[in-house]
Amino acid sequence: MARRSFKIFGIKDGGSEEWVDTVSSPKAGKAAHEAMKTEGHYDHIRCRDCLGGLRFEYNLKTGRKTA
Repeated sequence: MARRSFKIFGIKDGGSEEWVDTVSSPKAGKAAHEAMKTEGHYDHIRCRDCLGGLRFEYNLKTGRKTA
């Protein structure tokens, strides 16, 4: 069975999306989320599916889901 992949983007200072990683499992997605949160380079994390559709967005500073 083929796995779906998701692209992880970071957003800082209200700017545009910057590609950070591509993940294919929830475990890998959580690891990317934690790394981005710890590093502090981005204000938001955004996850998109293979067609570019938004899956979710979180504010990395507050931990609140924003989309």
